[in-house]
Amino acid sequence: MVTASGSSNSANSAGSAENAQLFAQQSWMDEHPSVNCIFKRCVDIIGACVGLLLTLPIACLVAIANQIYSPGPLFYTQVRCGLNGRPFVMWKFRSMIVGADRLRDT
Repeated sequence: MVTASGSSNSANSAGSAENAQLFAQQSWMDEHPSVNCIFKRCVDIIGACVGLLLTLPIACLVAIANQIYSPGPLFYTQVRCGLNGRPFVMWKFRSMIVGADRLRDT
């Protein structure tokens, strides 16, 4: 089939394949110009510290309540898959009984 521009579908599909290859060659991890900005980095660190200070009292209350009402470890750890398949350990407050993941599988 010929399109209005006079090219055939096979030529368009070849162009699409070529564009797909070019897109695949470009790294999606290209740095944004703000990555090297010292001011942005400082704002990020200060914001993270302020956020941690604001949530610290709530986290302490959750930890105390967790220990009072449910004996066992305070944190639940789990290995998850991160960027580029790299495993990392995630920690969170335990909200279920100890060994709940094993009980679910049985």
